[in-house]
Amino acid sequence: SLLELQEIPGIGPKMANKLVEKGINSVDKLKKEANKYKKTGQSNIMKFSDLQLLGLEYHNDLVKRIPQEDITQFINFMNTFIDKFNKKNNLNINIYPAGSYRLGKLNKKDIDLILSIQKKEKQNLEIIFKNIINTLIHDNILFDYVNISKNKIFGIIKVNNVFRHIDLRLIDEKYLPYYQLYFGSGEQFSRLIRQ
Repeated sequence: SLLELQEIPGIGPKMANKLVEKGINSVDKLKKEANKYKKTGQSNIMKFSDLQLLGLEYHNDLVKRIPQEDITQFINFMNTFIDKFNKKNNLNINIYPAGSYRLGKLNKKDIDLILSIQKKEKQNLEIIFKNIINTLIHDNILFDYVNISKNKIFGIIKVNNVFRHIDLRLIDEKYLPYYQLYFGSGEQFSRLIRQ
């Protein structure tokens, strides 16, 4: 039950333990509590974050591992999308796979993509990123998302009729090597360099 609860984004070991202590020992029970929270804005168990609510809503699909070929298919699709976006907006954005895809793992839990741009003096990355997100939503590519920061989202896309989790971020090209090192070197190494 602890591991099952930790499948939900934003729920780590400590929170999972607290939930079990309060009688919430399954995702189904947590979903019921979240539904109450959405209707009333109140919960006896916890205050839910937008990230947790999103993770619960799409949980059944998000726990399914993503085959390499599905990610390759989506990256190819995103390359086409970014090419059109660049032409329409006179930009030069590049796309780089990161995370477990870059490491060559066969089955992944999410899709990590870094978008980079050679930032010009008057360009605002936040506005460009909002424009990308709005276009992805308009084109029915991005179904839902939560802002993690001004240039990063936790998003929900659909690949082969299955909802998938995507981490998408836009960065200044000059920082690309650092992002690739951090987001493309495995979980253990990423933790080490944070220390």
